[in-house]
Amino acid sequence: MNSDIENGTIKADAPAAQLYNLKGDVNQNTNGYSQFSEVVKDMDAKLKAIVNQNKTR
Repeated sequence: MNSDIENGTIKADAPAAQLYNLKGDVNQNTNGYSQFSEVVKDMDAKLKAIVNQNKTR
């Protein structure tokens, strides 16, 4: 059960994105988005680089 979804709808107070430790939290009970902001920034930068790389092909 995802901690930010209730009855199939994203909760109003849910963070902008989701980050879960699927090895230790397979049920996605604890969203680490706010707690691990540096990880989120790093992953976002890597994703943007991949997207931009694919645009130049």
